[in-house]
Amino acid sequence: NCVGACGNKLSWCLSKGGESTDRRLEMSGSLAVAFARSCLTVRQARRDRALSSGPSRASSRRDRKVQCNAGASNAIGVHALVFTGDLSSTQGCALATDGAASAGYTLLEIPLMSDDIRISALRDQLRSARLDVSCSLGLSFDDDISSADDAVAERGERRLISAVHSAAALQSSTLTGVVYSALGKYNQPRSEHGMDNCIRILRKIARACAKDGITVR
Repeated sequence: NCVGACGNKLSWCLSKGGESTDRRLEMSGSLAVAFARSCLTVRQARRDRALSSGPSRASSRRDRKVQCNAGASNAIGVHALVFTGDLSSTQGCALATDGAASAGYTLLEIPLMSDDIRISALRDQLRSARLDVSCSLGLSFDDDISSADDAVAERGERRLISAVHSAAALQSSTLTGVVYSALGKYNQPRSEHGMDNCIRILRKIARACAKDGITVR
């Protein structure tokens, strides 16, 4: 799972007044590194404990579970925006991949929030850094697939199809985020027609994802 525990601290760093932008990014990057190291330390400690457990502890359900999973490895991921707000240049992509790899993360979450991401450069750098990848995005009220306005819903469908193509090009196995509505607060209940639009479009997106081996969440 992609690390979310540093989210509040990260938001605080990025919004803290009196600090320069470079300093705030430096602070958020330090939080990400510290969190990754702590996660890796805890995971290694659990493995060591499981491997050193003797037969006398085998009757404990919890210990048996730890022993069974001792060799398993769960990806510890981080969002690309922790390291850079620019994925439209080769340099920006390198900041994200190098930053995640050097901090000890094994997965990088790519926000597909714009059309100017350097997909080919990013894919090559992800491979070079040996990072797994997941993709995410959040729809807006202008392209909300749960809208009762068919034109708005169709814009959302086109945006999601584009995101599927980008995720496939990056060899991501997951497309997640707010893909079923707008990322924001509504001032009225969703209409029945809007719900029908949402279900119809999500079915199309799920079929498109299945062709490329992508899970939409």
